[in-house]
Amino acid sequence: MSEAKTPRPTVAAPAPASIAADGSPAAVRSTAFGGITLSWDKLLTTVPIYIGLIVIWLYFDSQTAGKFIGARNLSEMAQEFSYEAVLAIGVVFVLLLGEIDLSLGYLTLLSVALTASFSALSQYSAGVSILLAIVICTLCGLLQGMLIAWVRMPSFVVTLGGFLIFEGIAYHILAGSTINVFDPFISSIGTYYLSNTVSWIVAVIVVAAYVLAKVANYRARAKAGLPHAPVARTVAAAIAIGVVLAIIVATLNSYRGVPVALAILAAFTIVFWFFASKLQIGRRIYAVGGNLEAARRAGINTTAVRWLVFGISGMMAGVAGVMLVGYSAAGSTTTAGPDLLLDVISIAVIGGVSLTGGKGTVWAVLLGGLVIASLDSGLNLMATDPYYVYVIKGAILLAAIGIDVIGKRSSGFSWLRRRTARA
Repeated sequence: MSEAKTPRPTVAAPAPASIAADGSPAAVRSTAFGGITLSWDKLLTTVPIYIGLIVIWLYFDSQTAGKFIGARNLSEMAQEFSYEAVLAIGVVFVLLLGEIDLSLGYLTLLSVALTASFSALSQYSAGVSILLAIVICTLCGLLQGMLIAWVRMPSFVVTLGGFLIFEGIAYHILAGSTINVFDPFISSIGTYYLSNTVSWIVAVIVVAAYVLAKVANYRARAKAGLPHAPVARTVAAAIAIGVVLAIIVATLNSYRGVPVALAILAAFTIVFWFFASKLQIGRRIYAVGGNLEAARRAGINTTAVRWLVFGISGMMAGVAGVMLVGYSAAGSTTTAGPDLLLDVISIAVIGGVSLTGGKGTVWAVLLGGLVIASLDSGLNLMATDPYYVYVIKGAILLAAIGIDVIGKRSSGFSWLRRRTARA
């Protein structure tokens, strides 16, 4: 009798070149860099944002005699608007659940009032003032999250109530006056620039960390018998990241250097990207936002996840408020408010985060934040009527939401998918 042969373990084959990473038919296929595929949905929702950003930059630069793309203006953009992108990180997690947080504008103002009051009036140290402001805002977010997740009150109603409560408390603390902050450490958060040498070192560390993370991922997948992306693709991505960082650092160093506010934004973006994509709790947030009932049946504590997300939102409002105080070296009722909510929601949605939940990444804050910052800066350089700025931002927000809604419909881009499948 012949011995039965032990079957060899099979390794899942990589997806066909005609299928994109999201499982839909690919609109763009290329064998370069180990194979690149791009779905129709990605092509029609994300690519237009990049094209629109290029058009915006070229238009503003032509209308401002080259001032817009100058090192000074780009540095000021990074310094002035980084706090909005930081706040938008919290919005990303709330939107991933399909929820809304209307209180963020005034919760940020509460952080401004607390930081300024603790530092200038109570004479607390910078560390204590900053920590207390962030902790209090985090607790406010957790309290709202408790009402939403445990008591099951609608997030719209809860955060609208928070909107009014935080407004009243912040206005009471500020009492209609401006509180000047003289603490050098707090002021440096909004006005300090990294030295040229430190900026280059940070850029090198970022690229090295990316490469090391990819190497670790390759080894883990190989050990588990799973396929991995071609090495050529990783090398190309690392080179692209390095080139982009080199351009950014060289440009900003030609003025004063990389603003510390931009470094803070980059650090929070990387940390929360890791949190959302590499940790189990982050994947559970996507699961709850994608299908609440399915996540519950899978054994996920959906109540705790929703509660945690609103705590994150409150914490990022606290951080954004501290950054605002650092930039203006003062706290007043005009430092933040309801207008801020429009900007941060626009940042998240323009960056590709869906209002219906389950779709988007933390990296959205960089793309969306760049669009909003470019509009604000360019229109300001052109001395545009500020009321028209609201019109333009509102139109762009509606366009971004419209693209997302159409793309989610079963008939949205079906004709393109069918045409691609036939091809």
